Amino acid sequence: MEKNAPLFADFSPVTKKSWLAQIEKDLKGRSPEEFEWQIAENLRMSPFIHAEDYPATPPPIADERVDNRWEIGEDYEWSSLAGANEALRDGLLHGVQAPRLLPDKVLEPGDLQALLQGVELSYISLHFAGLPGQKELAAQVGHWLDFLEKNSIEGAPLRGSFSAGMNENATPALAKALLTASERIPHFRLLTVDLKAQYDGPESAIAELQAAVRTGDRLLREWQEHGLSPAAIHRQLQFSFAIGASYFLQIAKLRAFRLLWTQVMLAYELPEEAFPPVEAHLAPATQTDDQHTNMIRATTQAMSAAIGGADRLTILPGDAFQGRSTDFARRIARNVQHILQMESHLDQVVDPAAGSYYIEILTEKLARAAWER
Repeated sequence: MEKNAPLFADFSPVTKKSWLAQIEKDLKGRSPEEFEWQIAENLRMSPFIHAEDYPATPPPIADERVDNRWEIGEDYEWSSLAGANEALRDGLLHGVQAPRLLPDKVLEPGDLQALLQGVELSYISLHFAGLPGQKELAAQVGHWLDFLEKNSIEGAPLRGSFSAGMNENATPALAKALLTASERIPHFRLLTVDLKAQYDGPESAIAELQAAVRTGDRLLREWQEHGLSPAAIHRQLQFSFAIGASYFLQIAKLRAFRLLWTQVMLAYELPEEAFPPVEAHLAPATQTDDQHTNMIRATTQAMSAAIGGADRLTILPGDAFQGRSTDFARRIARNVQHILQMESHLDQVVDPAAGSYYIEILTEKLARAAWER
């Protein structure tokens, strides 16, 4: 076969009617409708989608991206700063690109000094998560800026984010921190819309999307009262989703979010702004008490996140359910992503799911159901 020859030139097209006739024959009298998936009250999917169901395939969901690269993340909790520094440096040595720190308190400059000793910050993106509220977030931003100043580190090139509870109304303290951060660390995101608490299995996909849009819209409106423009607020936003074990649904969920938030950007006249980062974490509820099952399941969950277009992905080690993970389990979790990038090349195609009739229709149905409620 010639290199550029049509792949299906030797096969005659088959109509949907012909396919259904064969399916009904194979089902021996059972109706194909018995196998439809009732995802939610107003969302039902047939397992069989044909080209005739989607005669006009939409373009890839690109969002100005030229590839599908994502950053390899890893979470770090610790009982001592020295131990955390050792674990962090080991993770970076073995391919972590976006470490996420999960401290049990606000880290002061001295803590940051010990934690980040020997870490070249310009090579990675660094993320602080688990802060309970805006007060702690504002304090952490201040300590981070003090740490950079004391060590004569230029903040402008650095990348990362801070994550804290965003349920309370906008506060002047954090508004001041946002303004300062936009000048001194412009590539750090301070407003994280965390959807992990919304995850409750496949049935929660629509609720997750609704919460993402509503919370993001609320932040865009509220922070304007503190003198920030919609564009300035938008540059501080990022979204964090939990990824479940329902393979196609999780792909469609992330793709549907990109469609939905694009509409929000148009409403606020932000078409020239970059799409906010979307980070993905495996839902802890999907883990079993068998680490080998978790390791296998993590591969398909990671594929869902990558194909769906996540910008940053953290995979739970297979033994995370035990409360403390071994070096081996953490290594396997990292290497899953390395294989998906270096061997499967999922990072090289902007929207790998584009053109899949089933995923395209599922994406559209999720987006419509979330938007219309």
